[in-house]
Amino acid sequence: DLSMHRHSPPLTRVDEGHPCLTPDEKPPCTLHSEQALSEAFSSISTRRKDHCRRFILLFLCLCILTLAITIAFVLGRYVTEWQKTKGKEEEQWRVNQTTPSLPSLSPSPSTLLPSTTSTRRPLPPTTPYHYARLIPLAAVKNTTLDEVFVPFASGEDEDWAVASHSSDMRMQRDTFLVPLSTSISPVQYDIHMDITRFSDERQITANVSIHLMSYGNSTDEEIVFHAGPEIRISRIRLKSGDHNISILSMKNETNKKLYRILLKEPLKRAEYVLDLEYIASICDTPDGGVNCYFEPIANGTSSKATSFTTKFEPALARSFLPCWDEPAVKAVFQLTVRHSPILKVLSNTAVQWTKMDEGGMTITHFKQTPPMSSYLLALAAGEFVRLEMFTRRKIPLTIWTFPEDLARASFAAQFAPKMFDQQEEELEVLYPLSKLDMVAARSFSVGAMENWGLVVFDSHTLLQQSEIDDSMSMTVDRHHHEYRIAKIITHELAHQWFGNLVTMRDWSELWLNEGFASFLVYEMLSARYPHLTEFEYFSRLAILFHKQSGVERPALVRSLSRESQVEAAFHTTHLYTKGCVVVRMIRDLVSSFDFSAGIKRYIRNNAYGAVTRVDLFASLPVYADHGAENERLDEIIETWLLNEGMPEVTVSRKYDTDGIRVTQRLSRANRYRIFLYDEKNGVDPTSFSYTDNSYNSEEGSRVARSAVEQEKEFDDTLFEDLPDGWRRTTEKKRQRHRKKIRSGSKTRQSSDILIEKRHEDTRNKKRARHSPSDRWSIPFSYMFGSIKSTEGQVIRQFWLKNRSISFTDVELSPTAPLLANPDWAYPYRVNYDYANWKMLTKLLHDNHNEIPFKSRMQLIVDGEFFLSQSGLPHLYIYLLSYLQSEESLGASLLGLDAVHRLVESFQGSPIVNQLIRYLSPVISRLDRHLVDSQSDVEMASLWLLDPHRLTRFYQLRCAANLSSCEKEEEVRAWFLRGHYSSDMHQRTTALCHYLAVNGGGKEAQRIESELAKATVDPTLLQLATCVHDNPQLAARAARIVVAQRNAAVYDSVLRSDLSQQHYNLEFRRALWGAIGSLSEGDRRFLFSVDEIVPSPKSISLLHSIRTTKELELVKNLLPSWGRVGVHLQFLHRLLSWQDRVSTGVLSKFFSSDSPSL
Repeated sequence: DLSMHRHSPPLTRVDEGHPCLTPDEKPPCTLHSEQALSEAFSSISTRRKDHCRRFILLFLCLCILTLAITIAFVLGRYVTEWQKTKGKEEEQWRVNQTTPSLPSLSPSPSTLLPSTTSTRRPLPPTTPYHYARLIPLAAVKNTTLDEVFVPFASGEDEDWAVASHSSDMRMQRDTFLVPLSTSISPVQYDIHMDITRFSDERQITANVSIHLMSYGNSTDEEIVFHAGPEIRISRIRLKSGDHNISILSMKNETNKKLYRILLKEPLKRAEYVLDLEYIASICDTPDGGVNCYFEPIANGTSSKATSFTTKFEPALARSFLPCWDEPAVKAVFQLTVRHSPILKVLSNTAVQWTKMDEGGMTITHFKQTPPMSSYLLALAAGEFVRLEMFTRRKIPLTIWTFPEDLARASFAAQFAPKMFDQQEEELEVLYPLSKLDMVAARSFSVGAMENWGLVVFDSHTLLQQSEIDDSMSMTVDRHHHEYRIAKIITHELAHQWFGNLVTMRDWSELWLNEGFASFLVYEMLSARYPHLTEFEYFSRLAILFHKQSGVERPALVRSLSRESQVEAAFHTTHLYTKGCVVVRMIRDLVSSFDFSAGIKRYIRNNAYGAVTRVDLFASLPVYADHGAENERLDEIIETWLLNEGMPEVTVSRKYDTDGIRVTQRLSRANRYRIFLYDEKNGVDPTSFSYTDNSYNSEEGSRVARSAVEQEKEFDDTLFEDLPDGWRRTTEKKRQRHRKKIRSGSKTRQSSDILIEKRHEDTRNKKRARHSPSDRWSIPFSYMFGSIKSTEGQVIRQFWLKNRSISFTDVELSPTAPLLANPDWAYPYRVNYDYANWKMLTKLLHDNHNEIPFKSRMQLIVDGEFFLSQSGLPHLYIYLLSYLQSEESLGASLLGLDAVHRLVESFQGSPIVNQLIRYLSPVISRLDRHLVDSQSDVEMASLWLLDPHRLTRFYQLRCAANLSSCEKEEEVRAWFLRGHYSSDMHQRTTALCHYLAVNGGGKEAQRIESELAKATVDPTLLQLATCVHDNPQLAARAARIVVAQRNAAVYDSVLRSDLSQQHYNLEFRRALWGAIGSLSEGDRRFLFSVDEIVPSPKSISLLHSIRTTKELELVKNLLPSWGRVGVHLQFLHRLLSWQDRVSTGVLSKFFSSDSPSL
């Protein structure tokens, strides 16, 4: 026993004929293995010996053993030879420590490129750690063209993904989540733990007494609980009162992370105590929930663990102690820890007492926790120092750091108590613990973990950066970094109520934790950071639309049966953003007042419990407030929780009869990529259009034809007034149905409209009935009219629950544009018919303030989605050109991203110069925005929400030849000083543009001489890729890049082209040629040709191709492309379409007399 338990009753083993733990006079149990346990609890047989039978049995066993050894030897030789051959190929792809890595060109904390000290195989990603396979592999499905999606650089702020508990280094745990019996559950854990050996041996020893409650007479004769492979149980005893319960056998099911105790008698309705003694390995196990920080020892050749923190979410508590590791199972924890006196040990609750034992070690006893889930149990140990603050109720809120980091915790220490008081006041539910600790840990696996009473952060997410903190003035960088820290702290504090006090019952309801915590970040910070919170919400909504329109579009609530699925569920966009969006939607549907009252009721009614969404809806208003019809809130939101993806709504108007048809369906990006739909592909071209035109068949057929017939003459009527044929209804007829007086903006309900519902699934009985999984209950609204007119603006509201609805609105003039979803109020895309898109685009140019600025942001986002790769790309380009008049920085920044993606997509096209020239006024307006925002620190911080946004703007600014690019000045400074100013990305972009325009000359000679050195400056290597008409320099740079033998490096180089205007085919030809010099095995490995699921980096590398000429170079690298070949087909169609529109419709658009009106 541990020294702290010297006087506790010993755990004992049993008589051979009575396999259970027996009274104290028997010898103590000293079992240390599963085999020993099995042998000790086996009963003695009384059967007479039969030597002949035993001899025959032994002979057969020897024969089988001999055969097995022979087979193993033959297979072993074969596998060894194969591994030697394969290992030689893979070893060539390991990163060479002397080879320079190429930095990312964006100011991002992360990079695509590997560390120069890594020894992992960089391509494809390292094979995940697996136990023996219990789960059959899914059938492999061939990817079709319609399932290929272009990799999207979302621009998500890396710190948010980290703070949201996600991690790129997650282990994929291919283990079933086996639900435990509900007939018996723990009530209390009494844990006595010795961590004195964790530093040297990376082990802990512990005794745990689990108080169990059996809720009824059961037929089960076993107890099953969770225990990971890191745990080795050495002693075990089960008691009910003073009575020892006989144990027949025990089984450790490592593959399922379960431990089974088979009893001699069924459990009764009673209380039990399960005593266990065990050893747990920590720090170096792939599935462990303990994160250790290692420091080198004196000789420098090895290291030792000097501190550790725990992180048990989602299912890692079982790696630290035997337990019922399910979120629905709540119990109280009483923890006592024996540790070195130089360590500060922290847990969920405050310290109750400490003392020294006879061995000079400290024993710390913590107060009992409230009932909580096992994943919230926490322990931290290290040489921490504290910075203590107090909340309004005098609750100590303490920041714990390493001594050298304490000064950088000042902002967190000042902000956290204020935010704590704000949340406690807003929720009107008192925080139940007596203290709250925040630990700035090193080597923490994720950004933060909300353990109740002991929140653990990675030090980079909680502490200020030293270079920012040293500044005497409040800079933009400092303001932005403080905003990041404030978001993380707010998120984790929200979890103290949403997740800790009230916990989701099952991991499938994870949105109840993370959705509310993410929502509260924007709500609680809106007063302090109004512009940042508003813009970040809508920029993340745009990212959500894009990602949920691609190949992965998981539902918010879905079945999660394996640990790997739960790990993957912690996704920044698919969980945190989508959950936040749904919670905000609930708030808007019931009003802020009723939402606030309902949430307070939800927390009070379910405190210390485990809930489902049913409990949430029971606390909220029954009906949603939208339109004239009463709809149940739970039924409305259920579609948004269970459906995969996000919806899109198509509005089609019939202008001669005042008819409107509104249709919904699942949003899919490839539906609007015209190059995927043609006669050669077996798809009827007239069935493709960017709207559902079946309502207006004549107009729909015309648009569909124009979408496919790319060589058709440019439509000069695109920017002309609408045809008179659309005004067949006389004004007298219209006036009979209008109100005589309308002023201001009024909201009209669906009862104000003449509606004729035509439900597609009932109107056409031959059509298959659609599954509810692709239909949403959408709070639809639309607006028309002008705020300057005497009639004002009119807003209609109604529910769109069916596939489509048709109605007549005689008050809507055929010459007036219809704007759906005003103020981007709800999360769905909106597409329009061709004429309405024209009118909205013209209104943006004539008077964009007639459209709310949030709706302008949605028009930019939806315009890119529906128009940019349709048959009308010039309409999208014209829409973007309105940005030269945009005053809203938020709309302008979303426009900047869209402009950059557009220019990048045509980077190798002959039309790119005309495109940049046409959009130069927009880029100039963005340049003025950048200058103007410097006077407002928060507005300037908007540029930094996406860490790549400034780099994109620098590229566009130089491509447009704006004077602010300062090319010549940077070249002179580079030659004189030999280094760059503080903003490296701005300066290198200017240098690259200069080199591309001027051909290099003496600058190129200097770069070439520097590349010949043993150590190469990565920035110079990047600049080398900018020089044109220098084959020797291009070949040298390509050889250096390819020598790194890493797909992520190649992809980064090709995508980090600093000059958007000047596509360098010469360097790309040299790079692909250098890759072609690799062995065929290396090339197949590089492109994941033989993989069942190709590496994302391999796919991203292929999609960095920009022209059909370059595509032909790549195609010739391999004789066959396997599953990756479909991506080459996709690229061929895309690039061929770009060639056609560049010489066709876009060329005619740019050469027309007045393309910009």
